Amino acid sequence: MDDILRDYLNILNEISIKYESLLERYKLDENLSVAERRKLYDLFVGFEEMKLWGKCVLYADIDQPYENFVKSSSEMKYLKEMLMTRLELATEVSNKNNENDQVSVISRKVLPKICFLTRETFKDPVSHRYDASGKVENLCKHHIYEREALLKYLGAEKKKVCPIAGCSSLVVKAYLKKDQEVLDLIQSNTEIKKDSHNGIRLLD
Repeated sequence: MDDILRDYLNILNEISIKYESLLERYKLDENLSVAERRKLYDLFVGFEEMKLWGKCVLYADIDQPYENFVKSSSEMKYLKEMLMTRLELATEVSNKNNENDQVSVISRKVLPKICFLTRETFKDPVSHRYDASGKVENLCKHHIYEREALLKYLGAEKKKVCPIAGCSSLVVKAYLKKDQEVLDLIQSNTEIKKDSHNGIRLLD
């Protein structure tokens, strides 16, 4: 089942690249009415809901029906607000959500492949991005770390302030989880480069 979900998300990510360029083109070049922009908003929201639900099922083990997920997800609320702003359907983005600005990078379009601590490509990334326990307040859901480098930073401490400059959230050793999504992204990019290289060799 995991392999099916990964293939599904890879397809959605490819489509996402195309729809991002579509969104920019229509926003910059077309004089769309409010009703037309609302139709674009509905189209993109439906797409993002499917992608976000797939990511949470695969990486966060969320066993929740699609209909219930999209109604309760603070991540989805954040994405909707961003889309409304980009399509000029709202004058400002509300910062009020159920998690007090704890929306994580689950909804981020581009995930980092390089660790801020080691300055090298991730080999064993960990994060709190998919933690839904709510047991720790101010848990850092924004950053991803190389496991060995982070454990060295934590030392004998069970928790510390996030080592990324400017972040005041907490990193808690007991709640760290392997960030499989980042590994999948790195592997997918590597395979794309290999396929591209092989294609060039066939043309020679």
